[in-house]
Amino acid sequence: MNWKALFRRKQLEQELEEEINSHLAVDVQQRIERGESLRNAREKALKDFGNVALVKDSTRDAWGFRLLDEIRQDLLYAGRLLTRNPASTIVIVLTIALGIGANTAAYNVVYAAIHPPSNGPVTHRDLSGTTHGARSSGGPPS
Repeated sequence: MNWKALFRRKQLEQELEEEINSHLAVDVQQRIERGESLRNAREKALKDFGNVALVKDSTRDAWGFRLLDEIRQDLLYAGRLLTRNPASTIVIVLTIALGIGANTAAYNVVYAAIHPPSNGPVTHRDLSGTTHGARSSGGPPS
């Protein structure tokens, strides 16, 4: 992984664009020197180079941090969408908060049913039927 790719994305994108343009310009110039027209030379150079967007994506993959970059882009997009319509944003946030609160409440109810609270040391049989602690009056276990 290249840490530079994470913090200097604009510069790396610019360098990549310049590199691709430079490669294509050299190829076009060589074709013109061989006698092709500018339009024909440019078309053939692009065809021989391949899909420019695919080359850029492959290069970004080689830089690493693609997942982090895609998450960053998704979060920025989500932020733009949420700021467009504040009423929808409020409804979305309240719905999520209500869902989290309901989940927490349900979890606490189930947890309390499975794990009843104990008030101090247990000297008798609990709900599971096991004996904890010492016998209370020296008599047989209850």
